[in-house]
Amino acid sequence: MAPKSSKKVNKAKPVGRPSDYSPEFCERVIELGREGKSRCQIAAKLDICWKTLQEYESKHPEFLAAMLRARQLSQNWWEEQGQKGVWGEGFNANAYRLQVCNRFPEEWRDRPETSVTVKNEVLVANGKSPEEWSQSEIEAELRRREELPQPVRVKFLSK
Repeated sequence: MAPKSSKKVNKAKPVGRPSDYSPEFCERVIELGREGKSRCQIAAKLDICWKTLQEYESKHPEFLAAMLRARQLSQNWWEEQGQKGVWGEGFNANAYRLQVCNRFPEEWRDRPETSVTVKNEVLVANGKSPEEWSQSEIEAELRRREELPQPVRVKFLSK
């Protein structure tokens, strides 16, 4: 019989409070998405804070997938409400527009995004270099430059 080792195995105890995460949260998140709930409302219904919601998303891929699905379902719910409301009485189109624009800005924008970059003092619009500009774009740029304030030259007189 072999002698027993005298080394003690130290099992590290987990630090901090144990997580309250439960895989059942995923089903609940998807249900709440079907009701049109926002991330804030989902966190409140799960009785967790924003930071915990973000931690669950980063540590549990299935929870992140559920949150992404819930967002899609929430957007669907809001769009369904809009379709129903357009033909109903008492529909507040402005309030609806504000809801969807603020909840889903990626797809519901008031204005399209335009990227503008300045390279060597030449305006580059929507990623086009000046060589790719049409004649009308060149003329518009020249007009814009004519409208810019001209530098003021100051001459100092000596006594």
